[in-house]
Amino acid sequence: MECCKKYLYIKKQGISLVTFAFVPARCKSWSCPECRKIKADTVKNYIKENFVEESLYMLTLTFFHKGSVLKCWENSSKKWNRMRTYIAKKYGKFDYIRVVEPHVLGGWPHMHILIKGCVIDKKITKMVTKWGFGWNMECQRISAKDASRYLSKYLTKPWPDNKADLNRQLSKTRIVTVSRGMPPIFTKKTEWEVVRHSLPSKDTLFYLNAIIKHLLKNKANFIQATPFCKGFVIESDIDFNFDEVEMDLDPYVWEYCKEDVFIHCPYGLQEEIFL
Repeated sequence: MECCKKYLYIKKQGISLVTFAFVPARCKSWSCPECRKIKADTVKNYIKENFVEESLYMLTLTFFHKGSVLKCWENSSKKWNRMRTYIAKKYGKFDYIRVVEPHVLGGWPHMHILIKGCVIDKKITKMVTKWGFGWNMECQRISAKDASRYLSKYLTKPWPDNKADLNRQLSKTRIVTVSRGMPPIFTKKTEWEVVRHSLPSKDTLFYLNAIIKHLLKNKANFIQATPFCKGFVIESDIDFNFDEVEMDLDPYVWEYCKEDVFIHCPYGLQEEIFL
């Protein structure tokens, strides 16, 4: 799916109000610069919420640049699991968030792992080759604030070329993973219901005006709308059937909405929507 080329019409039911939104359909791909930034901000906030202990460690693991790059990507998670098992047995159970990115030269994978729940002895750095890691490993204490900043920076860095992303996809490597027992990052339950898919983006104001006219026609006591993310969000005290709105469309409504689109809509609601 091409990012933001089509729009979604979505809604959610509150206690006394219904919220409707006409917003771009995101591709949610790490390859998309815009979605990548949104996902990186999500990770940043996740770290601030879930990694608040004083004993936080950041591990940076590299691989030897030899053999097949794809094979290295395919084995990266297995090697981390071996190391993770050893750390848990020696130092105790711990939680972590792991970020994988390619090296600027050759696209070889390397990892940044934020760990909480155990104190790691730096002697472990001498054992990295036992688990298949390469010429460098860093282990340092870090604050949640610094960790969230560093990891989000790694996630928003452009990848060196398309081969790196292709190797990541072929190896089915996840860019961000968390330990079992940690809350999910990108699979939060949403209260939004998708009513329509693939609506044309050029009709944004057309639909906004049609919905407002329909709400007024049906005696809505409250209508509040605002531009949002190249679309719009509306709150109202009544629900409606989207099919009925399309049936009521005036063929000359486009000229009307150019001038009066926000006449009944004080600027208000702002809410992040990333489905």
